[in-house]
Amino acid sequence: MNYTRSPFAAMLIAFSLLIVFLGCQKTDVSLPVKQYSGVEDKMVKYFERFEQEGKARGVDVDLEAAGIISRIGQTTVSDWVGQ
Repeated sequence: MNYTRSPFAAMLIAFSLLIVFLGCQKTDVSLPVKQYSGVEDKMVKYFERFEQEGKARGVDVDLEAAGIISRIGQTTVSDWVGQ
């Protein structure tokens, strides 16, 4: 039995391997991050979580439309919580 392959078969195998390797590359399929104006980057995940929890409870919460902002900083007043 002759086990030599024809050039066509070798080309077909090489092309198939190329398709498999190129088709299996990892692609970045990240979801767009919602932007909140006036919200620091460290706080965005908490804003998103708050809106998701509201949606889970049947409440439509849109913090951007409500104009809610956040700032992280120092204060000298001990009983100050928010503004």
